[in-house]
Order: sequence, then C-alpha cells, then structure tokens
Amino acid sequence: MCHELLVFRQSRTRERDAPFDLNSPDFIARDITITQFDDDGIAKAKVFAKEVEHYSDGHANAKFPEYASLNPNEAQITAKSDRATMVDGGAVIHFYNNEDIRQAATKDAPASRLLTSQLDAYPDTDTYKSDKPVALTRGEDTSHGIGMDYDNVDRTFKLRSRVQTVIQPKTVKEVE
Repeated sequence: MCHELLVFRQSRTRERDAPFDLNSPDFIARDITITQFDDDGIAKAKVFAKEVEHYSDGHANAKFPEYASLNPNEAQITAKSDRATMVDGGAVIHFYNNEDIRQAATKDAPASRLLTSQLDAYPDTDTYKSDKPVALTRGEDTSHGIGMDYDNVDRTFKLRSRVQTVIQPKTVKEVE
C-alpha cells in the first residue's frame, strides 16, 4: 500500500496579517492511516481515509473515511462513509453519504448496524445525531425512522419521528 503525503505551503502576501486562503488546503494526505492510543500506549482505534485535505482554519475534509475500534474487551465497532468534514478541531465531525456503523455481536448482545445518509458525531461528549432517515438493525429486530439521537455514555438511542419497529419473536429454545 502506498502512503503519500503532499504538503503545500501557503505564502503570505507582503502584508503581514493577510489571511490564508481558506479555499486552498494547506496539506493533502492520501491513503492515510491514523492510530489512536490510550494513556498506556495501547492502540484503541484506527482511522483510515483515501484522501484528507486539511485547511489553515483547522477544518478537514476526508474521502471514504473508515473507523475501527481495537479494544479486545469490547465489541468491535466499525464505521464508514463516502465523505466527512471535521470542524472545530475535531469537536464535530459531519459524515455524509452511505454512513454505515456496525457493532459486532457479544455473548450478551447480537450484532447491530446503523445506516443513514448523514450523521454528526460529537467525540468529546460521545453523542451522535442525524436529521435524515435512519435504519437500525439489532440481531433480527429492525427500526426505521426520521432523525436520531444517540448518547454512547448513557447508552440511549432515540428515533425522532415516523418510527417503525419490527421485533421478531423469540423461539421456545431461546426463551429456555
């Protein structure tokens, strides 16, 4: 796999305080992988992207971003979309087009999957929101609605409107 990092330096005009051109990236990275470590130096997540454009005001655009959790003590979570925009130094990440989040099954819970066309992530508070149609599958059960709020700290998930849920009956063997 080729990892290419292109750095573009912007030159200021003769005027000392002239602003940078916010329409031109200050660097572009292609086929990038970033590993996030905890305080003990153990890898806890990886982020991949086909291309990232970073701008001097701190925002960044990513093409085909993907995320994978690496904690062996928790169900693995993967997320991907066609594009994303990070603003406010990463305080908010907007994901667009084909957002697909999956959580692997555990001994206590079935696998789950969330599909939507747009999702806003707030990493500092571990909350997620969308105003678009959402499809949630957990095991054999499905829910659909318009808009959602998810708080990963409180472990609450709320579909906002036009909610339709199908809960599959458990078999006698599952109940025993």
